[in-house]
Amino acid sequence: MKRFLSLLLCLALLALWGCVPPEEQEEESRKHNFLQSESRTPEELAILGEKTVILDPGHGFEDPGCEYPNNGIIERELTLVLAEKIAAVLEGHGVSVIFTHMGEGFPGREALDALAKEKGYDLDTYLTHLITAFSGRDGAAVEETVTAFGAGVNGDGVFDTFERAYYANLQGGDLFLSVHINASGTNAYAAGSDLFICSDTPHEAFSAELMEAMEASLLHAFPARRVGTRTYPWDGAFVVTKYADMPSLLLEAGFASNSGDAAELTDPLWQDTFAVAVAEGIEMYLLGF
Repeated sequence: MKRFLSLLLCLALLALWGCVPPEEQEEESRKHNFLQSESRTPEELAILGEKTVILDPGHGFEDPGCEYPNNGIIERELTLVLAEKIAAVLEGHGVSVIFTHMGEGFPGREALDALAKEKGYDLDTYLTHLITAFSGRDGAAVEETVTAFGAGVNGDGVFDTFERAYYANLQGGDLFLSVHINASGTNAYAAGSDLFICSDTPHEAFSAELMEAMEASLLHAFPARRVGTRTYPWDGAFVVTKYADMPSLLLEAGFASNSGDAAELTDPLWQDTFAVAVAEGIEMYLLGF
């Protein structure tokens, strides 16, 4: 009886697959083959060698992020570890990686302004255009938002999200990935990874493609893991997902407040597997899958 039911299930799945247009079947097969492969073709390496990724280890310095010492997790330390491992995989395939910081220091307001002048980057002009076109604001509301952004770029001991987006824009890149660790103060069972983008930017469609590729790669590496995807409008989105002038994704790797997630997040072997999955998600997007 069990064999009969299994056969029926297989036939049903085959029938459903047969309803999928051939071009979609081919695309899914390409993605599957890419994720199954541990190597890159010369053509793929040539493309990746021309790409630049901005990696942002979340929090740091005076801002520790979430702290769960009993689980061995301080967010600002762990995000740097994960980002470095992701970078190692990407760089191994020729991708150029720029960190917003390496845990040792970050540019203050004067350094950021000097870099902007050097590169001829007019941030206010860009912000005015972006906010007017994609957030529904106009007039004084635009000026207030641009002023608030400028006020967020300061020289204190916190490398805040405004500064990170500003720095990323000055450097330029093909995508921006901010790595974080999640936590829940009310639900110890909350677990898994979460991906966030903003819907109201010039890069919305590309950010969505990046999120889709990252979701596919994480689920391929961790089939039993929950991977949530969330798209927020301008007012509700994280700063780095709406002010970065490139496709932008915020990744919550797991929950420090969950004992199972915490055990994985602090396991070097799990970190290595996770870093490969994240890097593959990035490369899938960069290669146009």
